[in-house]
Amino acid sequence: MTSEEQYTSDTEREINTILRQANHDHAEAIAELLDVSSLNLPRTAVSMIQQSRKHLTFRGQVSITGLQEALELLRIYGHWDRALRIVERVALIPLMNWGQFAGLRMIRHDALWYAAREGLTVDLSSLSAGLFDPPYTPLFLETDEPMFKHPLDDPEMRQLIGLDPSTIGCVVPRAARVGMLLSDLSLLSTIWAYGGSTVWPLDRVENERRRLEAGILALPGMAPLTAPTLKE
Repeated sequence: MTSEEQYTSDTEREINTILRQANHDHAEAIAELLDVSSLNLPRTAVSMIQQSRKHLTFRGQVSITGLQEALELLRIYGHWDRALRIVERVALIPLMNWGQFAGLRMIRHDALWYAAREGLTVDLSSLSAGLFDPPYTPLFLETDEPMFKHPLDDPEMRQLIGLDPSTIGCVVPRAARVGMLLSDLSLLSTIWAYGGSTVWPLDRVENERRRLEAGILALPGMAPLTAPTLKE
């Protein structure tokens, strides 16, 4: 076995140890906090957040993506306090410079971004502790492709997600529509954490965030049942 193979093995073992411990320490408590049955949210939002509770695990990318989406929805619909309690637990999970931790890093970036633009004075040091940027620049900082979906700017995509009348005879399921916009929103949180870029100056990042959040609320069945707290 070469030293490189040994390193890879050791790294994988360390990653698995961290994520197993995260499941043990936090998964059950976070699942309880994700019970939104008492909150006055649109049915699709409730369904997505409740789905993220099922079999919550930090060792699965689908589960982490579901958690990201749930936290973004809680924040967009004005339930920052609930989201923050979850993010504070996520912030206790050590980060490594590997893809398995990208979603956990984005969760913390999104919360820090919200706190920064809202001018919150609460102590957020726990969210920043141990948070570092990987020693590379993600490709999506310098291009709009291929990770960004831009569903608001594509006429056919707007029909697929139900924003415009469909002339193509089909639309995607409601949760998938929301997911397309939330995916772009997550990428923006990382761009913000890097301080923007030539392609994505911070004023463009903020403008796109506002568009995406407004687009989510404009989707069929996603209008807030009570007015959300959305500051621009």
